[in-house]
Amino acid sequence: MRYPTDYCKNCEKKYRKDFKFCPHCGQQTNDDLTVALLFYNTITNYFSFDARFIKSIVPLLFKPGYLPKVFIEGKRSIYLHPGQLYLFISVLFFFLTTTFVIRDNVRLIDNALKNPTFITTSQVDSLLQETIETRDSLL
Repeated sequence: MRYPTDYCKNCEKKYRKDFKFCPHCGQQTNDDLTVALLFYNTITNYFSFDARFIKSIVPLLFKPGYLPKVFIEGKRSIYLHPGQLYLFISVLFFFLTTTFVIRDNVRLIDNALKNPTFITTSQVDSLLQETIETRDSLL
């Protein structure tokens, strides 16, 4: 029994039509090229976490200048691409900033709105009097 075959558009070799990937080069056999697929591929390429991240972050922290030097020398597949590393660290920084810093500020504002403290007119008058006395002492 013969299986229906097709040709890979990447390596132009024959494969069985029911395969999802070319057995020769590994490219997907379906041609669904959409904007969502392009966006997904871009995001997964930039945010993939593999051994290259660990190999890049250690020299970045402990040997400044080493990564640019080896990148210029041509050793690029061992370490993360500088743009990818920058994007990953930026996203991590902004995530941590919004998680810790802004969350505390929002809590303070929420507490202030839940428990308002009203200033009476006598308190305003005493504050105004203190301001006038401070100005007079400075003059």
